Formats: sequence, C-alpha cells, structure tokens
Amino acid sequence: GALLSKKLTSDEKLNIIETEYDIPIEDSLRKDVSVMCNLSQGIREDATDEANAKIIIYPRPGYDIDPVSLPAGVRLMEGVPTTEISSSFIRRAIAGGHDMNYFMPHNVYKYIIEKGLYI
Repeated sequence: GALLSKKLTSDEKLNIIETEYDIPIEDSLRKDVSVMCNLSQGIREDATDEANAKIIIYPRPGYDIDPVSLPAGVRLMEGVPTTEISSSFIRRAIAGGHDMNYFMPHNVYKYIIEKGLYI
C-alpha cells in the first residue's frame, strides 16, 4: 500500500490519511508514519531472515503477545512502530466505499475488491 510505498513522501501519506479518511493527524501518528515510510525495507529484510516463518504478526497497541508462546512457523515483529489503525477500521472503510489501497499491499487490496469482501 501507499503507506509502505517508496514513491510517496511522509507528508503525502499523511495528507492521504487526513483528507481521504478524515483521520486527524496527531504528533504521535505523524511520527509513526514517518517511521513507516522506511519500514517496508526492514520488513522485507526481516522476513527474508525468517524464511521458515509462515505467519508474521505485526503488533497492535494494547495487545501484548509473548513471542516465546507462539507456535512454530509464527513470528512476532518486534521493535516496530505501532498505530491505532486496525483491520476493523479498514473493513468498515471498505464497506463504506473508501479506497483503502493505501493501507495494505496492492495485491491484497485488489483481491478484496475483486472478491467483493467487506462490501
């Protein structure tokens, strides 16, 4: 998605969030998006290092996960920024007709739209 895209600047991504999704941009979100602008490379490198991981969990604020308790093939991304944007928010926005391509990889969004999910 565009939030992980190298083509858009941090300010362009924040503008998309603020204008297209009516999400107020607070300083904490501004910092998170700034870090996320460079996150895709780190995720790609981290995932390559964890070639045996079949599922990678990205943490959410307020949900503590003990990485030691995870089954084989499941890995928790650690030390990454978190935001208050949830899958529920994304599903509701898609159901409301919003273009959520900027919040996920393009192929995932394309699949959701093609299959009519959450509509």
